[in-house]
Amino acid sequence: WYDATYWRTEAQCEGNVKDGSNVTTLTLDFGFEVANVMYGIDADFNYHGFKIKGEFVNNIHTYMFADGLAGTGKPQQIVAGLPPRKGHRFFKNDNAYYLTAEKDWSYFGFAGEIFKMGKNYRPYMDFFFGQNQLNLMRRNNTTRVTTVEDNDDDDQYPDQMLLQRAMGASIISSDDPDGVFPGNDADNDGIADTNKNLNKIPDYDEPFLNFDIDPDDFIFGNDYNNNTIPDVREDDMKFDLPYRLDREGHHLFFRLSPIQSVSFIAGSFHTQGVAASSYREKDDYAKLQVNYNVFDIGKLYAEYRYEKIQDNIRDQYIQARTYFRDNYNQPGGGGSYGRFDRDIFYDELWYRNSNVQRLWVDSSIRAIPSITLQNYMKFENNDQLEGTMYDGTFQPQDLVKTYSMVNKLVYTKQLGNWVFSPGLKFRFYKKARSESLQPLDHYLIRMPLVMIKYIVSPSTDIALALQGFDGFEFAYKDYVQAHNDYTRKTYCLQIQNRTNYFGYNIWASCGFKLDEINFDRKYRKMEEYRISGTFVKVNIGWD
Repeated sequence: WYDATYWRTEAQCEGNVKDGSNVTTLTLDFGFEVANVMYGIDADFNYHGFKIKGEFVNNIHTYMFADGLAGTGKPQQIVAGLPPRKGHRFFKNDNAYYLTAEKDWSYFGFAGEIFKMGKNYRPYMDFFFGQNQLNLMRRNNTTRVTTVEDNDDDDQYPDQMLLQRAMGASIISSDDPDGVFPGNDADNDGIADTNKNLNKIPDYDEPFLNFDIDPDDFIFGNDYNNNTIPDVREDDMKFDLPYRLDREGHHLFFRLSPIQSVSFIAGSFHTQGVAASSYREKDDYAKLQVNYNVFDIGKLYAEYRYEKIQDNIRDQYIQARTYFRDNYNQPGGGGSYGRFDRDIFYDELWYRNSNVQRLWVDSSIRAIPSITLQNYMKFENNDQLEGTMYDGTFQPQDLVKTYSMVNKLVYTKQLGNWVFSPGLKFRFYKKARSESLQPLDHYLIRMPLVMIKYIVSPSTDIALALQGFDGFEFAYKDYVQAHNDYTRKTYCLQIQNRTNYFGYNIWASCGFKLDEINFDRKYRKMEEYRISGTFVKVNIGWD
């Protein structure tokens, strides 16, 4: 719908200019990109555990202005005696580098790095295609060819298709129709841990599967770009480079471990834009980590962080509309989003200038062999400081508090060929601002589950699963918008078999499923439903 060429940033202004004091005239070369050259050197040094690594890469982009001479430009169709191209040629040259050093002892350790990704360092080439030329997907007649793949979780499915959709430009090849996302393939089986049944519905929103997987809101981990999504789970639309483009900075931290199960960590992570240094991301932090195993009874991991954050860089990320609500007119998960029908989400800059406290506690207890009690809790206190900030903008005072908690109890007992396993899980979430009367989000989900299995043979079993039943249903309670409250009952009876056939693993099942949803509010009764059906599923894999 737009025929202009694919634009690229050539210059940027510093700061929040209001008086026009930095208005100037720029003279820029213009042309189409005709070549992209990258070369570099790397080094790896290890002396008794003292490790140093570094890399330097130079990037040359070659451009030429269209000269209007006759000819298709395709080498195999050049006419004999055609005059050489006389269009103006110019180059853009930039580089990228990093240097890291680290050393670990039993009670002490340190690590540090410096890095820079030049403003014109671009590991891709944009070239122009006119109408009726090669049938490649393109944006504004421009196709992007990358020299770096995008496969954050290192499985057999590159994530380039997602990058292609998000950026609008083309990637020449991709074999990732659905995507496997960072941090979601811990077992490296090539299947996203949040979508094991490959049906484009996030498992944390599906009956039965939601008992073992949770949305990003309940996951704890480093979030160095401060866009509220743990880095291990983030689908960031960026190439697989160790640092973001057009950034430079450093990261340094020290560790002190007085005993084996306790560590103190202090660090400083600073990065800023190269073309526009007013874009900054500073995170000075201190951590206390406790990782304690209680013999064979259970384990406890806890971490407390205090961070001073200044971050005005918007890091967009990929998430999706709640799948149920948009596709099946079913209630969503109270802000629990999947990453299957994808949208770009805006970084709201919650940490432009903040003092942040974070606490994470994760425990798993099995004092009685047949009973497992698992609890994990995340708390964040984001104190947004009032005043005129480093980039000239003003931030009002606010206090954003976020709570999330999961409690799960499972009882498992086997009697002969029968396995009986009831369980109960609660998922609680609340996010609130001190300057708002209502929380931004506040809900509670109750998930009862009963599993009864009869083992016919080592490869065959019959299972009955019930998530919710009369008097004790699966229940969603929204404390902000009560019209979203509902109860749900889901039953499933199936027989399944696993077998090996010439090196392939074949899993097959067939059965019957019943699903029923009821809303608490009368005016939503028309949205209630009861669905039943039979199914047959076959999955084929390999060792």
